[in-house]
Amino acid sequence: MPSAPQAILDLVERFRHNLDYYHRPDYNETQVRIEFIDPFFEALGWDVANKRGVAPQYQDVVHEATVRIRGAAHAPDYGFRVGPQLKFFVEAKKPSVDIATDSQPAYQLRRYAWSAKLPLSVLTEQLTIDRIIFLRICEDRSIEPAEQLRNAATGAGVYPRLMELFRRADDRYNSGLFHFRAEKGHKEYDPT
Repeated sequence: MPSAPQAILDLVERFRHNLDYYHRPDYNETQVRIEFIDPFFEALGWDVANKRGVAPQYQDVVHEATVRIRGAAHAPDYGFRVGPQLKFFVEAKKPSVDIATDSQPAYQLRRYAWSAKLPLSVLTEQLTIDRIIFLRICEDRSIEPAEQLRNAATGAGVYPRLMELFRRADDRYNSGLFHFRAEKGHKEYDPT
């Protein structure tokens, strides 16, 4: 299996290098979408900007996709499709939004996914993406079992399976990337 594209590794490094700036309240959602989220999904092979020029109903990514909730139209930031079939939503939040303590973004995305009958949707947070990239690189280097991420993403209950992988990685690597338990010497941890 190929390793993570260099473009993704570069995005992660740029974000880590300028973390304090990106966490400022004035760094907005549009900026994070243009500078990080769009290039991230492009590096994974999604035609985010419709560079191929396909008809709207066959575009890989629909920006401000529409989902109806109780008759009202709502707009997840991205709708990802394979052919005409919607597969998942991505909802972007600026890095200063603490999705570990603010439940509103997760609730918003769950409503979108539930209403569209989608088993998976993604709430951006460079930590979650960093975790996935780290585990994927470990798979490529045979440090972690091959295709464990792919298997975790198959069928219903994706999020609990991903969290189990993250918790096991926390036990194994004892790093700040996977930090789920309060420990002496660590001020912050991610209880989700």
